Amino acid sequence: MQILRRFVLGLGLVLVVPLGGHSAFAARTEAPAARKTATTKKPLVRRIFDPSFKKALPESYTIGDNTYVSATEYADLAGGVMELLKRYPPNKYFFVGLGRDPAPVIAFLQNLGEKDLAVNLPGTSNIGWADRVALGAVVVKKHIEAAIPESILKGNRQIVILDVTSSGKTPAIFGPYIDHYLKARGINKTTIKLGFSDQNIMQGSYGTQLTDEIDTTKFADFQAYPWGKYEGGVSEHVRHEMGTNVLPPKETRVEYKQFRNALRDRMKKDKKLDSFLVRNHMIGSAKELAEWTKVEKEEAAKQAEIDKVENAKRLVELQATAKKATAKLGKLVASMKQREESHGKGPYLSENGETLDKWLQESLASLTAVAEEVPSLGQSPNAITTVFMAEIEKARAGNKIRQRDYRRLMGHAIAASTMDAPLIAQMKTLYKTNPAFKKEIMEETDYFLTYGGKGKREGLANMEENFRTMMATVSPRKKL
Repeated sequence: MQILRRFVLGLGLVLVVPLGGHSAFAARTEAPAARKTATTKKPLVRRIFDPSFKKALPESYTIGDNTYVSATEYADLAGGVMELLKRYPPNKYFFVGLGRDPAPVIAFLQNLGEKDLAVNLPGTSNIGWADRVALGAVVVKKHIEAAIPESILKGNRQIVILDVTSSGKTPAIFGPYIDHYLKARGINKTTIKLGFSDQNIMQGSYGTQLTDEIDTTKFADFQAYPWGKYEGGVSEHVRHEMGTNVLPPKETRVEYKQFRNALRDRMKKDKKLDSFLVRNHMIGSAKELAEWTKVEKEEAAKQAEIDKVENAKRLVELQATAKKATAKLGKLVASMKQREESHGKGPYLSENGETLDKWLQESLASLTAVAEEVPSLGQSPNAITTVFMAEIEKARAGNKIRQRDYRRLMGHAIAASTMDAPLIAQMKTLYKTNPAFKKEIMEETDYFLTYGGKGKREGLANMEENFRTMMATVSPRKKL
């Protein structure tokens, strides 16, 4: 009587496997000579970079009905693959792309090491079959063995199964099938289950079943891989689903070959990739590593000099930002027509008032952008607001804005300011010499005393804090 062993393969699927030579996962016979992989003397990763390759490359390559491998698309793919190889060096790991979505990644890897480094395993994305008990060991076995070389299955390198995904579902669900297959054959290793994703899949529904993720937010083109242009356009095989009587696909689509050729053209010119492979001891010798290091240091020094000059020019431009803005403001006020008296009780701001407020908001936004490049230039917006207040005074004196415009615009300026000593001194002078300004300050102070901490209006936190600081100096008796 034959002894049976039960294997639980995720999603409640149970495989009943007879022990002995007739097991569905029993060791297969030695592959014919044509299937044997190359000897260990052959380099695992080949050098693609070719300084003699002078061919002018197109902006992109037309394959089928779409274009691929633009410089930007290539840079994203190369960046993602280098991140993968940095974590999982080829001498220790072998890569299996699940379904059609990760085909660009596998194509790139195969250009480096052919099928000694990476393969596509079709059909795994259509994982609805996993719930059907009638499928199982035999189905999984024939697809795994058709895709992954025997030398890899039995060898020392660990298998990384990977997908480009928004959830991590395919590597999480299909991974246990390969793990149980290996275990049933007495191969003592499990798979790394990895997803390339712009989502935090390790915290998602399948996170506990995954091993690792590579964040693709900085490699934006990865987000297009699960869709028509890539999935149906340059996958190695046609759409495929595993089934009881379905044979694994053998034919490589011509579009996949064309995609690899287009990638190879870019890779021949990619010094960064070549340097990465040398520095991480995937290609080259110690001498080449030393030479690359020397070249990179020299190029870095040259680039630093170029950056120094460019940064100096840029700094001058940025430093002039506030000056240019305030010069424009002076021209705006000078060109304004005298306000129409009939608009005294018009909308929130008159037309001239709106023009001035627009200048203030745009100038403050510009100063904020400058601060991102040169923080010291954006520590205080007062370079803008102090000039703005002075020009508002001119506009009010020239009867170009209403009294209510003046007060509201002054309030906007105060809200946007930083209460440093020079500005407070300016406020104190206005408070003592300008009745309109004093009236605005006193009314705003009364407002804050009444409503300030009760959330009656939004966006007043900074303004209220500024008034507290200012009133402590200009009118100490009336404290907020």
